Amino acid sequence: MSKMRFGLFLVTACLVAGSVSAYATNDPVCLKAARDKRMNCIRDCIDQGSEDAAVCRNIDPACATKCRDDRAVCVAPFIAVLDGCLDDCHTKVVADKALCPPPGDPARDACIDAAQVAAFQCRDTCRENQAVRDGLKGCCKVFRACLRLCPPPPPPPAS
Repeated sequence: MSKMRFGLFLVTACLVAGSVSAYATNDPVCLKAARDKRMNCIRDCIDQGSEDAAVCRNIDPACATKCRDDRAVCVAPFIAVLDGCLDDCHTKVVADKALCPPPGDPARDACIDAAQVAAFQCRDTCRENQAVRDGLKGCCKVFRACLRLCPPPPPPPAS
């Protein structure tokens, strides 16, 4: 009787493994298209939400969109500096970890911990860059001033 159960188990395992392998294959082009479609959908929802919020604040959505676009242009160089700094931190932590002893060596954990602490401090320093912080604050002030100059939304079309 146990041989029969074992045989049934093997047949079931083979069927499950066969069905899992069917799900394991994928089409990278199809997956990328699905991700792109999802991101476009999210962007559309965010844009619509921003327009709705502008109307709720009694601001013309077209004017608010122009202010947001101007803010994006304003913050771009500061974000680029921040991203570059954070990329340097990532490159350094990867290099520092590569210099650590191999797995199994008792000193490896302390070395990895030290590299991670240094990476945290590096990222913290990047985020505390006063020029970047001041630049971003300036962009926010200009954005708020722009919104204050926007007219109210146009009246809805007559039905």
